[in-house]
Amino acid sequence: MRKKLIIILCGISIISLISGSFIYVKNKNHSKSIGTNTINENGSNITYNEEEILKKIREINKSLGEKDAEELVEHSKKVKEISLIIFDELGMDEKYKDIVGISALLHDIQKHTGDEHNKVGAKYLEENMDKILNCDDKAKELIILAVRWHKGSKYTEEIKDENYLKVVETVRAADKIAKLFKDNNSTLDENKLEAKSKIDELQNSDIKEASYKLIDEYYNKLNNQS
Repeated sequence: MRKKLIIILCGISIISLISGSFIYVKNKNHSKSIGTNTINENGSNITYNEEEILKKIREINKSLGEKDAEELVEHSKKVKEISLIIFDELGMDEKYKDIVGISALLHDIQKHTGDEHNKVGAKYLEENMDKILNCDDKAKELIILAVRWHKGSKYTEEIKDENYLKVVETVRAADKIAKLFKDNNSTLDENKLEAKSKIDELQNSDIKEASYKLIDEYYNKLNNQS
């Protein structure tokens, strides 16, 4: 009887050791974040590779032509940069920071589809988000919301959560401010007026104030360069 008990206990120990090894390997692999940005959102990791996202944007929008597709990539990077400047300026909740950055990168992912690229982009991400980045359902919902409403006028009817509204309006504002950098036939003054008119439509007064300040700063900088 004693011999049988020893054998059983040894067996349990071996199984526990093996199980523990599997768990360790799984966690070790999961924690790999080389080449990725990782944040915590309600205890869940969001991981993404920015270069891969930009590559995907370039690939999806290749029908625009090589030059325009590359300009779109640069625009996406600029919108992310401006979004995070606004985010830091307002001292927004840190757990939303990378969500803002990712949303800014992805906002024009379906630009080639035309005027409703925001709706098409949101639909695309609903179906393909897992191929682009890893995130929980709440983060996915918010990223899609920001892409859907980076343009359009009825977003305040759908978005009632204050933090969600800040994320969406930060990306909207950054997209409008980035118009100052458009390489088109418009003058810098026209681009400035267009950007400010779009910022006027925002609901959050702090985001509006920070955006007006950035528009003036970028305008003066670009004007001095010309």
